[in-house]
Amino acid sequence: MKKYGVIDIGTNSVLLLIGELGISREIQSLKEDLRVTRIGKGVNETRLLRKDRMINTLEVLKEYIKECKKSGVEKIKVIGTSALRDAENSNDFLNLVKEETGVNVEILSGIREAELSFSGAISGIKDDGLGKTVIDIGGGSTEVVFGKGIKPEYFKSFEIGSIRMTEQFLKSDPPGENEIKEMRNFIKNSLSIFPKSLKTRLLIGVAGTVTTLAQISLKLPLYDRLQIENYKMQISNLEEIISLLKERNLEERKKIAGLLPERADVIVAGAIILEEIMNYFGFNEVIASTRGLRYGVMMEMAERK
Repeated sequence: MKKYGVIDIGTNSVLLLIGELGISREIQSLKEDLRVTRIGKGVNETRLLRKDRMINTLEVLKEYIKECKKSGVEKIKVIGTSALRDAENSNDFLNLVKEETGVNVEILSGIREAELSFSGAISGIKDDGLGKTVIDIGGGSTEVVFGKGIKPEYFKSFEIGSIRMTEQFLKSDPPGENEIKEMRNFIKNSLSIFPKSLKTRLLIGVAGTVTTLAQISLKLPLYDRLQIENYKMQISNLEEIISLLKERNLEERKKIAGLLPERADVIVAGAIILEEIMNYFGFNEVIASTRGLRYGVMMEMAERK
């Protein structure tokens, strides 16, 4: 079967998926990996990508492209999201990648990112024909998508990612209550454009914030995709985790089981974004999905052949 490779350059991390289309027309994962390079560090304030972050991200891209070729991948797609959308010098990075690897990076619009995240996320959920809400909390933005069946019907991309909110509001370590309050108000105001009537039966969360919180909730010392996939986290459990996270400083958070040290500085903001979304729409639980954007992109690649 034909093998595909997708590399997702997020604001916080670079993610790899190598897979193939199974007999049931579903993506079968052969290899997945994640490296935190934080290419979006400082972009919210300066609107510029830092040279050191571009170089670090490029080195990871080279490794992933090499891994794809080694695995017999016939087609590779590299995508970029919020940080590359926002930075004024994104072309410098795109040109560097093209020059060093020969690969073009496609920067997805917020709307396209939302659509692909939705299709990837629901590929792991039995289609009951009922409404689903998919949220993708990234480093620079958060996508919220509503839909029935396999098609999204309403979607919105917000500039309320975990890195962006941390840099904008959480200046203290541990964060102060006033800082958290200001951030919560900002998030609530951002969400206020949504009619609450859009609420669906299921809430599915993709990307690193939700899967990390699931890993903390499960007390997993190491990432275990099979245990995290479709794990249902109650909002009461999320509230307990937030209370634990916000009371600890950075070094103390790094020691929490299930929390990747490289995410320890932005996890408080990410968790609160999730909590505010759940509260706004009245969800009592969120289903963690290890799929999302990369799977959506690969499904599209396989369909187009």
